[in-house]
Amino acid sequence: MPGLRARVKVAWLVPTLITPALAGCLPIPIPHTEQIIPAVSADLRAPSGRPAAGVAIALTSRDKDRACTSAEVRGITDDQGHIEAPVTEQRKSIYWFTLMENFGMRSYWLCTGRMDSVGTPVYTARTAIHGQLPGDHLMCYAWHIEAEEHVTCRDRREERGRLEGGRWRAGNDSGTYRVIFEDRWSGGPRTTAYLQWLVGDSVAAVVELPGEPRLFEQKRLGLLFINNRWYLTIAVRRKGFWRKYVWRRFELGPPGEFR
Repeated sequence: MPGLRARVKVAWLVPTLITPALAGCLPIPIPHTEQIIPAVSADLRAPSGRPAAGVAIALTSRDKDRACTSAEVRGITDDQGHIEAPVTEQRKSIYWFTLMENFGMRSYWLCTGRMDSVGTPVYTARTAIHGQLPGDHLMCYAWHIEAEEHVTCRDRREERGRLEGGRWRAGNDSGTYRVIFEDRWSGGPRTTAYLQWLVGDSVAAVVELPGEPRLFEQKRLGLLFINNRWYLTIAVRRKGFWRKYVWRRFELGPPGEFR
């Protein structure tokens, strides 16, 4: 029954073509050159606030490359903690046509570490970069909490005043606050907020803030001075169907203290 076989074949092809489209993208066999990591100019600061010289840096386009072992770009920071990396492109045979544009954004991951005794880089910290196709100009901070190494980067063009400032005092010591965010993977992607107490550019103390911050909620985000005290207001994810987030205010004190 040739007619039946033809109808069966068509019925099998239709869902095959529709399924990728419903998933939000459609593979098209068009050879092309694709940018996978934009050009990057970055400055790295140590926990002391000084330029972090001689640090191994790697850039990877793969989320699953946790240790940057398959990184497309590798380098070492110079005496000023600076590194430059040209745009990274790959030749691909399949073009994935998406139903939603990325508006010029390109995500990748930056790893930091050190060279071992035989000159092989060992990366111990990683952070996600929500970059721009024209290129990124990053300021990165190396820091640690409970002996765990971290690195956090921000674009130099981003607003920073609302999340860095204020004033704390403890005896003869004094300094400012800084709030940083880190994309992590713990049973799934999540963002964690950390509060740092600074003395100049040096990190005196750091704590992880409870709750998962909602960074897209910006209207009340920031540091506020009320009745001679400094407060941090931030939106955090909330369980439940009707409200996806709730605003939370933290009262900030001397190093390591908040409520």
